[in-house]
Amino acid sequence: MIVPRSSLSPGTSPKYGLADFPEILLRGLDEETPNFSTWLPEAMPRVDGTPARWDWPHLRLIQKNLQRIADGELKRLIVTMAPRHGKSSLISRAFPVWCMERDPDFRVAVGGYSQEFANGLGRKSRKLAMTRVPVSAERHAAREGSTAA
Repeated sequence: MIVPRSSLSPGTSPKYGLADFPEILLRGLDEETPNFSTWLPEAMPRVDGTPARWDWPHLRLIQKNLQRIADGELKRLIVTMAPRHGKSSLISRAFPVWCMERDPDFRVAVGGYSQEFANGLGRKSRKLAMTRVPVSAERHAAREGSTAA
């Protein structure tokens, strides 16, 4: 159990330290596969022309936590990893499309270090969405997109 330091009695220390965090977060990854993790390899077998491997531990951890967001168990998630490790493909391209499949009224805002980068993510996400859900014909710009519902 992770306990906020502020809730500890004077003279006590938390059961787990910061070094234990990855082990704590990775627990349960071998449990029943969450819906998003099942959907992902079928929806995005390739990323930018390369066969995708969605089973790396760091990506499975993100998938688990994105599932928790979708299920309402988690409200915020900050992901920091080195470049080219699948963050954008997973979080900004695939996850919004999966959420739109679950709920056509789902809305998403994509941000990035530049407008050009964010627009590129929007275009790639829209391209995937067009293969999965009815996409509104009224919206054409990379920065605009909605389902036809």
